[in-house]
Amino acid sequence: MCDMIPDDIASEIRKYFNIEIRSYGYEKLIDYVIKKTNKQYLLDIVNKASSYYETANIEISNNPTIHELKLLIRNKIKPTNLIAGFSPRDGLDVSVLSSWCGDLGLVVSGTKNVLVDRILNYYDSMRRIELKTEDAREKLVSVYNELARRDLKFLRSNNIIEKDLQCEHYFEDATNYIFEKMLINKPLTLTGSEHPDGKLSFKDKYIMWDNKSKETPVNLKDHIDQFDRYIKTSDKDVAVFLVIASDFTPQSIQECVDYSLNNDTQILLITANELKTVAEVWNKKHAGEIFNLGYFKQNGRFDIKLLNL
Repeated sequence: MCDMIPDDIASEIRKYFNIEIRSYGYEKLIDYVIKKTNKQYLLDIVNKASSYYETANIEISNNPTIHELKLLIRNKIKPTNLIAGFSPRDGLDVSVLSSWCGDLGLVVSGTKNVLVDRILNYYDSMRRIELKTEDAREKLVSVYNELARRDLKFLRSNNIIEKDLQCEHYFEDATNYIFEKMLINKPLTLTGSEHPDGKLSFKDKYIMWDNKSKETPVNLKDHIDQFDRYIKTSDKDVAVFLVIASDFTPQSIQECVDYSLNNDTQILLITANELKTVAEVWNKKHAGEIFNLGYFKQNGRFDIKLLNL
């Protein structure tokens, strides 16, 4: 439930209940420890916890299985204690923690406490992703906002990407899925090398879009010449050109106005979060129905209040 409330409130709740990392990430962390250590290490941690935690109430059988130990650790032992132990000389060695950071693609230098914090932060960023279909693009939609803002650390830790370049490609794939499967408007086939990321048929015209995956707000002026080429070389008129990003600079709105004054095409700035919200609401209320693309005939920043959802 912590993912459903503001981060600042979630942080206070976690402090109150002494929750170090999310449960899904902790499961993955435990799996790594089991893989890299042995049963005796796990037994030692559990036995030490019995006397270290005043209210632990840890009951353990004479010869517990690895599975039983995993359940005990997950429910009774803090992640910090699992990997750092209960004293400065306890837990995993600095060399092991450093190697672990290397396996995760993290910085390998630092003190034991620094390495532990680095590992915990990595696993805390993990999120359970449940799929309803076999279409691989559905998984990308679940991390659509992270793709838009190039949250490479999150995307790597959740095994979404292996290379940074994949972020842009997956952002485009997820957008295609949103239009095709959720808004029931199949994107048209793109030809040639000079084209937008996507194109839809709208009456006797096109609606085009381009994805901009950036860590900072997109400044439309930096890309307007590129978009203008796509529009001017199109074999049909373009009703609306959508720019999909994580955020936009305030100046971009005026750039939309300036462009529309001299052209018949409107430029719509829509965030990934807004497009995803529209698709999810539409899919929930009108599953299987074709979304009217005319809702996107807006100029400047997208206004969801104009949609009759």
